[in-house]
Amino acid sequence: MDSGIKLSHYGEERDINLNEEETQAVKLIFEMLEDTVIDIDKLKVTRKSDNYATIVLRGNDWDFDFVRFKFTNRTKWIALNLSKADRAAYKDDTLFEAQKKKTQIQWKSVLQSIEDLPKYKNLMVNSYSECINREKNNFQ
Repeated sequence: MDSGIKLSHYGEERDINLNEEETQAVKLIFEMLEDTVIDIDKLKVTRKSDNYATIVLRGNDWDFDFVRFKFTNRTKWIALNLSKADRAAYKDDTLFEAQKKKTQIQWKSVLQSIEDLPKYKNLMVNSYSECINREKNNFQ
């Protein structure tokens, strides 16, 4: 993958193998976050699960699962680690109707296409900001 997007391996060195649509989605996410407070250099793409890929916020001691995603012909979804304020604000919002258990940290949302991703920009920024403020020592 080009355009400065860094790939990372975890544990058993799973092959990242993003399909074409996932690659496009990652590029779009990185592009739409360039003009925000998010330090793009701290974001890495990895595969911690065989079922989805993850954009992590790379810290000193541990990484924050920033955005989990899966884009195939059959399914398109992202899961965001929502800020506390956004969990309250979006509890009954149809954007997250795929998330049945609203007590979890990662909230799943089904997308029709990658063009839906900009709807989540502010939620990503809020999540990043909350994490950075809460875990200042880990993200210096």
